[in-house]
Amino acid sequence: MPTAEGWVFANPITNRPYHPTEIQKRHFRPSGCCLVACPTCGAAPGVWCWQGQPTANGKRVLIHDTRKVAAGKLGEIGWHTFRHTYRSWLDETGAPMKVQQELMRHASIQTTMNIYGQAMSSSKREANGKVVEMVLKPVAASA
Repeated sequence: MPTAEGWVFANPITNRPYHPTEIQKRHFRPSGCCLVACPTCGAAPGVWCWQGQPTANGKRVLIHDTRKVAAGKLGEIGWHTFRHTYRSWLDETGAPMKVQQELMRHASIQTTMNIYGQAMSSSKREANGKVVEMVLKPVAASA
């Protein structure tokens, strides 16, 4: 829930935003690790690890190292992950490639086109469905 000033990840003590590195450390990386079950404590995906005692701040438990290993690349979610997602969303809006390049602040349009972004599943399904319809369409009998 945003603060009165509109900050989403506000520090509850200062009501000001955390430093971006802290947001990544406190929110992004742990949430990525929690996409898999914990081999140590058995916490299910989406549930924080149980350690039998509260952490120093008394609010949140730590993620077990075994869970971090089990999460693999999911545990590496960070700011850069959102750049890739942002590019996918821009593409989905139909924004011209030049606009996407400038919004991403890439010097080369090839970087924007070849490295960032991925087609959304719904768009891929829709495109594939059109091809299937085209292939399965009955051919009119020639006279």
